Formats: sequence, structure tokens, C-alpha cells
Amino acid sequence: MSAKKKQGMSVDDDIYTYLTEHPEQQLPYLVGALEDHEPTLSFLLALRQLVRARGVSIQDLAKTTDLNRENLYRILSPKGNPTFANVTAILDSMGLQFSVQEKK
Repeated sequence: MSAKKKQGMSVDDDIYTYLTEHPEQQLPYLVGALEDHEPTLSFLLALRQLVRARGVSIQDLAKTTDLNRENLYRILSPKGNPTFANVTAILDSMGLQFSVQEKK
């Protein structure tokens, strides 16, 4: 990110800009969110930011996930509480999947 922050930009905007300018960092950012002390909240925030950074519209996401737009807005909102099936549908539509591994 640039050393000078544009006036009026939020942290969300900064992350969006960074992820847009550095697409190779999108997946590590999403995975890192799962390692946070509040992984559910962090992961859902990171997922919302990833959808935005990839330029995926809610309308397109609705088509590829078979979820309606209203449900997606709620899922991706700060107060979203999606089911595992909904999260995996969103990940799948972006060409991603969950994987499980032993702790190091």
C-alpha cells in the first residue's frame, strides 16, 4: 500500500485497493483470516473483501451460487451469519474450496 493514505479512505477501502493491486495476495489473505483470534468474523470479512476485489457483482454471484441477491447481501454484510453450505457455494463460484490439514 502507498505510504500516503488518501483522505477519506476506510480500512476496507485500503484492503480492497491492496487486494486489487496484488491479486497474488488474495488467497493468503483469506487463509490468514482463518488463523485470526476470531476466525469466523475475520473470515467472513475477508470473504466479502475478496468478492469485492475480484470485481464479482452480487448479481453474478447470485447466478453462480443459486442464492438470491438479498440473501447474499445479508451473508456478506458485517452481521452476516451464513451456513457452511452458503460459504462453500460462494467459494466454489470463485474457484476456491476449503481444505483441512493437521496443525503444525
